[in-house]
Amino acid sequence: MLGDMAQRDADDVRAVLERISKAWQARRYEELSQLFAQDMVFALPGQAVRVEGRDAIVASYREFMDRITITSYREDQHSVDVWGATAIASFHWDMA
Repeated sequence: MLGDMAQRDADDVRAVLERISKAWQARRYEELSQLFAQDMVFALPGQAVRVEGRDAIVASYREFMDRITITSYREDQHSVDVWGATAIASFHWDMA
């Protein structure tokens, strides 16, 4: 079980993930940019591709949204693990 501080940190990570999800779906790319670190690395699901840097990651969201139409999107099974100043978050998602 997480300690009080780690639990608060995990809750903060979950809140940021929710903001990220809402921002990209609403095409609020400036807000999305503010939620990512400059040196962030994004590993694309099911691929060996990495996108490096905030600007490139935001551009990848923009390109994706410009090419597709989402008819449904769902997330579940959120998991956040915290060790000091490091957190790893994962979740399942389904999109059509």
